[in-house]
Amino acid sequence: MPRCSIISARLYAILHSPLAMLLVALAVRLVVMNHMQSFHISAADDHFRFGFETGRIARSIASGEGFSSPLVKPTGPTAWLPPAYPYLLAGIFKVFGIYTSASALCALILNSLFSALTCVTIFLIGRKAFGLEAATCAAWIWAFFPYAVYWSIGWVWGISLSAFLFSVILLVTLELEHCNTVKTWLAFGLLWGIVALTDTVFLAMLPFVAGWLVYRLAHQGVALATRLGAFTLAFVAVLSPWLVRNYVTFGKWGLIRSNFGVELRVGNYENSTGLSAGREIHPADNEIEQDKLREMGELAYASAKKREALEFIAAQPETFLWLTLKRVYYFWTGTPQLLQIFRLSGRFVAARYVLFTSISVLAFLGLFLAFRNRAQAAPLFAVALVVFPLVYYVTHPTPRYRHPIEPAMVLLVSYALTTKFSRQSFQHVGRRHRES
Repeated sequence: MPRCSIISARLYAILHSPLAMLLVALAVRLVVMNHMQSFHISAADDHFRFGFETGRIARSIASGEGFSSPLVKPTGPTAWLPPAYPYLLAGIFKVFGIYTSASALCALILNSLFSALTCVTIFLIGRKAFGLEAATCAAWIWAFFPYAVYWSIGWVWGISLSAFLFSVILLVTLELEHCNTVKTWLAFGLLWGIVALTDTVFLAMLPFVAGWLVYRLAHQGVALATRLGAFTLAFVAVLSPWLVRNYVTFGKWGLIRSNFGVELRVGNYENSTGLSAGREIHPADNEIEQDKLREMGELAYASAKKREALEFIAAQPETFLWLTLKRVYYFWTGTPQLLQIFRLSGRFVAARYVLFTSISVLAFLGLFLAFRNRAQAAPLFAVALVVFPLVYYVTHPTPRYRHPIEPAMVLLVSYALTTKFSRQSFQHVGRRHRES
């Protein structure tokens, strides 16, 4: 075999190797983390900027005070956030110390691992949904994707885990169409329960994802009653301990997280720009509001803020509509905060639009092409782009809120690129590999 053919065959094998994708992605994140020294944490505000509410709850757990006090001051038991990531961070605090550089390093390495593993799930999803070309392209894009890199090494929060779990949900949903035993539906229910305890926003997508799957299996003549029962049983089993804890603590059934009313008010108030109110009215930054929360109790405070937000919306529906349209725009093009986060200024301001907006445009182009070409998984991707952002359209967006669905967006970007520009080149390389 000619030497060039051997090199070509090895290169082809590496480019299509999920292990190579994972290792390169992890190496990229660790190198950038070392360069940025992002594991050196600030002691300002008693380390509140490290993990914000997540860090505070994790500190309370690690200190033996239970799931409590998400803000700067102690505020008592909380359901401000779903429990999965705060407990994970609390475990790190237990082993490596509370608010230490060692804990920060461990948390960011773990986030980087979640982000790198997403390369593998993206590849497997893409191969099933769009073919090998799009799958390979998408996985390598994710390996170097600036936002995937930054959020994993610069933000102690559950977003990298959420993105990974969402990609697992997509992959398992596609698998269930062909492997739909009762055991797999039980596993599906367990997975959705974990997702709900990690990022509650995904629950809005559950009826649509399940509906797509039920529709396709019903057309295959699959008996669904037992399988749906197994799914429901597993899903409820995972959620039950947290729901029971919240009922015992707050006297309210069905509570997964408590802060929706606060976030609704933060985005909808007099002189709002459609973004987070920051120090103006958010209790994380406003001491007066924080004191109110502590005096009223978390649920009563959140209920009062929800009432204030709804009164504002009812009194000024045109303003609310305008703010909502602005938030839709910000979600897909980036907020002014994006420039601050990535330290962009001057001639780099255009990068906000060039990258963040281009990803959005190409993702919707990929979705259009998926429907036009009758890709079976197209509705699943549509659910991600249409349903997931809805809560942020009425509250407030920041760039990191989009990250959990960016695996789907990168897959659609890849599909758009490979469908329109790169199919012949991938086929040429593959043909050479087969001939060698």
